[in-house]
Amino acid sequence: MGVEHTEEAFVVGRRERIVAAIWRGEPTRERLERSFDVTARAMERAGHGVGLVVIVEPGSPPPEPDSLPWVAGVLDELDSLAAIAVVLEERTDLLVDTAASIHSMTRPSRQPLKVLADADEAVVWLLRRLDPTPSASSRIAVRAWIESLRAALPEPS
Repeated sequence: MGVEHTEEAFVVGRRERIVAAIWRGEPTRERLERSFDVTARAMERAGHGVGLVVIVEPGSPPPEPDSLPWVAGVLDELDSLAAIAVVLEERTDLLVDTAASIHSMTRPSRQPLKVLADADEAVVWLLRRLDPTPSASSRIAVRAWIESLRAALPEPS
């Protein structure tokens, strides 16, 4: 458990049946490919019924629109994936709703997906998909783990 991979723009970690990716910086196609390779390996180690939380930090631009079909295809290949929570930190509700709409148009709804602006809400939502009665301590532990991943990201240069 812990950090699986870190580099300038993102960090990926695994904790039991949850895999997290935190983005800080530009999601170039090359970086997206590396992050999905690492994420897929982490999910394989986590087993079946994995929750994925992707956190995009403030100021990080979205991926190029032509990358979205590729992202959708990669997500569809992740058989162990049970649910996805995407956090667009410090974004407006309109942007969050637009991102959710675009995502739902680019891929079939194989897994539940929620796009939010708050990491705490995302953790609660994701834990409920993995365990109908998650404890408050599990929510607190997952949030602390996510913050430890965030701390593993190098400071922007």
